[in-house]
Amino acid sequence: MIKLFAPISAFYFFYFAVLGALVPYLGLYLQQVGFNATEIGELIALISISKIVSPNLSSWAADRFGHNMRLVRYSAFASLFCFAFVFYQHDYVGFFIVILGFSFFWNASLPQFEVNTFEHLGKSYIEKYSKIRVWGSLGFIVTVFALGLLIQHYGVNILPYSILILFFMLWLSSLLVVEAQTHQPELDKPGFWSLIRQRKVIVLLIIIFLVQLSHGAYYSFFSIFLQEHGYSKSLTGFLWSLSVIAEVVAFLLMGSIIHRFGIRKIFVFSLIATSIRWLMVSLFVDYPLIILFSQLFHAASFGIFHVSCVYMINRYFSPYHKSKGQALYVSIGFGLGGALGSYLAGLKWEQWGGSNVFLFFSLFSFFAYSIFFFFSAKEENLSAQ
Repeated sequence: MIKLFAPISAFYFFYFAVLGALVPYLGLYLQQVGFNATEIGELIALISISKIVSPNLSSWAADRFGHNMRLVRYSAFASLFCFAFVFYQHDYVGFFIVILGFSFFWNASLPQFEVNTFEHLGKSYIEKYSKIRVWGSLGFIVTVFALGLLIQHYGVNILPYSILILFFMLWLSSLLVVEAQTHQPELDKPGFWSLIRQRKVIVLLIIIFLVQLSHGAYYSFFSIFLQEHGYSKSLTGFLWSLSVIAEVVAFLLMGSIIHRFGIRKIFVFSLIATSIRWLMVSLFVDYPLIILFSQLFHAASFGIFHVSCVYMINRYFSPYHKSKGQALYVSIGFGLGGALGSYLAGLKWEQWGGSNVFLFFSLFSFFAYSIFFFFSAKEENLSAQ
């Protein structure tokens, strides 16, 4: 069992280690290169835009031909290959092509890997998934903290070299993961389009879109926002790490939390906590202790929300369509929502100021809660209970 799950955990570790390098520090690196806020927002939005298309293409190929892990390995190598060209770029167009290229293949790998993980876990996925996925959070924490210290001492130009190493380790770990036994087509089951036309699925996807949209300013400009208010790079890295430590605790406890409170209650809690979190960032950025406390809300705005969504997607879609279901979750939320969020944040950052942007973005997560509250009154089984 350890031989099976250790490589899976390693893949999660390095996949989210890449994220831990990109999210807090890519904006700072692009700012160092000379791009303005609008250009930074557009370039970072490419990472999310690629999530709209690439997971769906890879899931279609996986469901049609099988071999999820073969696709994951090809995607991991392609992302490494594409990122290597970043060292030769100096203008907007060059960075545009490189970021779109590596993010396309990088984002294509995770939904297929998730399906492979679920196949290995079988019926015990509720208890075991979060304990394996927590290694991704640890990878994020280690990378954010370590890079924060390295950038503090050597400058942000060390970032691309670090990311290249992480992409290499991601590809290497993908070679060690065992391919799970693939399912056979379920010819007597509902088609994919009939599944996503269900009201509970439509409402869930709208909520996913709005919540990830509300994260747009955070993922693109939180580090810049903190440094505009006098936070050091090392403290910024610590705050990012703290948020994911909270996420780790949430993952470790999710099995017992779900059994005790049920998906519905913890899902609602995550929506409310997300809105409160952005309000705190907006109104109290000059109070480090309050910002530190707000980072603990990441346990709900990402950790609890993510596991709840993965759980519901896994319940709503039959085995033959699980890959497409997970890809849809990534595309609608982290793709469409994340891209629009990054773009809007960059568009309004200099015009409105960071505090007003975070205040505006808090409304999206509150709107998500309002939609859930309205429709769940009509359809109680939205919560998968």
